[in-house]
Amino acid sequence: MVLSAAKKLPPLKIGDCVLLPVEKIDRGPSDMQNLICVIVAHKNGVFQLGSSVGKVKGWYNRADIVAADCQFLNVENVPDKYISVREAISGVSLRDGQGYFKCSCKPSKKQCQTNRCVCFKKKIKCNSRSHTSATCLNK
Repeated sequence: MVLSAAKKLPPLKIGDCVLLPVEKIDRGPSDMQNLICVIVAHKNGVFQLGSSVGKVKGWYNRADIVAADCQFLNVENVPDKYISVREAISGVSLRDGQGYFKCSCKPSKKQCQTNRCVCFKKKIKCNSRSHTSATCLNK
């Protein structure tokens, strides 16, 4: 089995760009399904990966990662801090990680203009997923 797997999966070396599939529980609804990484270290048949926000904790088997066609990232661009997969995917996310914020602001003259509003507090604009009120001042 090991020999047949080695024939099917091409060998990887340090500096190769790979994709790490991310479980649905570790990412938000609008986050990427794969994390773009680069191989930072290799020993005993397992790989240590690094992303644009840091080195991913843990070592990954060859069957767990997918070789990328293009070189998106270099080893020099990886910061020297260790982060979890969830932190890495939220670091490259368009939103702040695991989902959307819902504010419970009541319709008023200063709706969504104070720190009681979750969106205003995190310095992001309210949208249709934040609340259903159309009179928001933070859009």
